[in-house]
Amino acid sequence: MTRKMMSPKVLVWAALLPSGTGMDCIRGGATVGAALGARPDLQHGANLFKACVTCHNSDGSGEFNGDVPAIAGQYRRVLLRQLVDFRYGKRWDVRMEAIASSHYLSGAQNLADVAAYVSALPRLTDPERGDGQLLAHGMQAHPATDRQARAMREGRAVARWAAL
Repeated sequence: MTRKMMSPKVLVWAALLPSGTGMDCIRGGATVGAALGARPDLQHGANLFKACVTCHNSDGSGEFNGDVPAIAGQYRRVLLRQLVDFRYGKRWDVRMEAIASSHYLSGAQNLADVAAYVSALPRLTDPERGDGQLLAHGMQAHPATDRQARAMREGRAVARWAAL
């Protein structure tokens, strides 16, 4: 069996990062990659998610005030990145510290399972969004946004900073 060697450039780059982030960054990327490559088990993910319902609720809705985010229906890759970032100290929240630790969600398979389960939960509607009755008024009030929205619907690219 042959082992792949890590590129010297990557090791130098990791060594130049602030203390505690170099190898964690590499391990975090490897963990996300391994979890993305794993075949998720939704039933196991549902069992793992039971520890998350205290804060995120059983439907993944979080808290209304936004203190705990709604995670239901979030992209699996985003969920994995957040969990790994909490695990390796790139993000910090005392409530997430124990959950994202390698003890509870040990290994890429557990991460893949819980992320797949949460991403499969139905996304909840945002109560801060209206019913669309004032959409036409908004498009008239902001014609540049209207042009951009129309171009996007038609599949045309719009230069974001054309006015600069």
